[in-house]
Amino acid sequence: ANARLREMAGRVGQDLRGRLLSEVFDEQACRRIDPRLLALAGDAPQVHFNLELCGTDATARSYCFTATPLRDGRGRVVGVLEDFRGMDQLRKMILELEEVNRVVLQEKQKTQSIMDSLADGLFTVDAERRIRSFSVKLEGLTGIAADQAVGRTCMEVLRGTKCESDCPLTWSFEH
Repeated sequence: ANARLREMAGRVGQDLRGRLLSEVFDEQACRRIDPRLLALAGDAPQVHFNLELCGTDATARSYCFTATPLRDGRGRVVGVLEDFRGMDQLRKMILELEEVNRVVLQEKQKTQSIMDSLADGLFTVDAERRIRSFSVKLEGLTGIAADQAVGRTCMEVLRGTKCESDCPLTWSFEH
């Protein structure tokens, strides 16, 4: 048990070598990480799951747990390497990403609302000319539902007379 594991288990400064799991972790954690109970049968390269551990301060922290079987020359499991990776930073990043996604969705909805309020039919495309948005007005003008247009190329959906020879979008992207 290295210094990081001792810190995770709330046992800083203690030598954990030779200790039973039950002396280091609570009963629930012991059941989940007990090498005898892990599904390491057959050719499974490893077992992987998330785990909550409480330190001596009773604060629960999230860890990514990976158990990899150590096999002898005949392929029999002779030991297990258990790895705990702290997920506090990952959890923080996930929460921040969720917030960013929420803001992006709000902006997308606002943009779509503005597009739908205009008298002209509008659509947006990405660099491959795939339609990313299709206004309500354009649905009315073309008779094509937005859900049928979005994700397909504008040439495929709108079939314009200048698509192949003099595409205005190609010109816009290039200039």
